[in-house]
Amino acid sequence: MLPTGKAHVEDLRRLFSRPGPHIFKDATIPISFVGPQVAEYLISNHAQIPDVSSHFNRAISGCSGSQITALLESAVISGDANLVAQLIDAGGDVNCKDSEGRSMITQAVKVGNTDVVKVLIASGCLIDELIDKVLYEAAAINRVDLIEVLCRNFKDIDVNSIDLHGRTPIHVAASCGHVEVIRFCASIGGRGDVVDCNGCTPLHLAAEKGHLEAVECLLECSGYIKYAVNKEGKTAFGVAVENGNSHLYGLLQLGDMLHRAARLGDVNGIRSCLAEGANVNDRDENGWTPLHRAAFKGGLSA
Repeated sequence: MLPTGKAHVEDLRRLFSRPGPHIFKDATIPISFVGPQVAEYLISNHAQIPDVSSHFNRAISGCSGSQITALLESAVISGDANLVAQLIDAGGDVNCKDSEGRSMITQAVKVGNTDVVKVLIASGCLIDELIDKVLYEAAAINRVDLIEVLCRNFKDIDVNSIDLHGRTPIHVAASCGHVEVIRFCASIGGRGDVVDCNGCTPLHLAAEKGHLEAVECLLECSGYIKYAVNKEGKTAFGVAVENGNSHLYGLLQLGDMLHRAARLGDVNGIRSCLAEGANVNDRDENGWTPLHRAAFKGGLSA
């Protein structure tokens, strides 16, 4: 028996770690653990407690509506879809906002739990795209599956929407090097040529961080963006140079120089480009390699 209101967390842990019903009886009075503090404990330790759902149902039976909604926010963060569903069934408000006006779906996406997101959507949870930057959160953690769920269920969601910095989800993915997200966003209409408040395209951000595969992917989606300049007058190549990402030089400029040298039959120029790391098999926007260019112009030496 634990004195009411005086149980410690370790006491609760010992009790709930035992199998079987947690209702304790003396000669006349049945005692059950209920209330928001017990429910909060169960949420925080749901993975370690056997049969947590049945304990949880009893615990929340003694909670008010506002307490149920507060617990719902905690359950969303915990990532347990079953507890989330129980709280919604008990009357939790799925459209309650946090202190910054964000929906519970934003928090669920941050946690990265697709099942919780689906439960919230099925229960009528809404988002405000001006506040709930759910695609950005999903892009930042490289979760194409979450982006798919969000786009499928919120038909008006805009893959080209911008945040306070003028950046799209593709900007976020490019900065993180998340190629799968870039490809998926591009496949549903995402643009790689949008510039942020600093005049940077996603390619500028990928070049800054040295993400080779992201740079390759962005160039495949829109090859001409490598000529775009930011507010400092720099192309993605200039940004790569500034940050010492020499492994990107061939993709971002040396390839162009090599193609030009091949077209002009400039053997010394070709040798110089190759010595600096240009890819001899680099293809232009028409799919031509430098060899194609040289052959087309009849440059035998080249």
